[in-house]
Amino acid sequence: HVELPAEAPTVWELLRDLTISLLVSDFLTYLEHIINYKVRFLYTHVHRVHHHYKTGLFAFCAGSVHPIEGLEFFLCMTLYPWVLCPVHPLTLWIHISIFSALLLEEHSGHDVWWSPYNWVPVIFGGAVPHSVHHTKVTTNYGFLFAIWDKL
Repeated sequence: HVELPAEAPTVWELLRDLTISLLVSDFLTYLEHIINYKVRFLYTHVHRVHHHYKTGLFAFCAGSVHPIEGLEFFLCMTLYPWVLCPVHPLTLWIHISIFSALLLEEHSGHDVWWSPYNWVPVIFGGAVPHSVHHTKVTTNYGFLFAIWDKL
């Protein structure tokens, strides 16, 4: 049995907490991704599973990961909004929904009109830059945001 708050967050609280949660979770995912490349053992035995698709991406590539990397990704996505700085359950559910939808979009191999990458390509990631990452593994380690490679 989970006790839910009596009231939903205000629009301001939802937008604030969602923005911070997405930024922090994405930065953690970026670090996890970089570490999986820098530590040779992790790349060879864990992350390489995800890169076995050499010809094009499709949405289910997103879930084609070693179980260890699946756990790493789950922790990166949920650690901040669920454990470190708990947000309202509605905010957490929206956070996970956005993260999951964009994970599928990023691995779809399609440049869809609604991708945040098409809104502001300097800031957001998406299928286009992530497809580059899968063919030229020296850039685009970010997930939702493209800014991490530039910092």
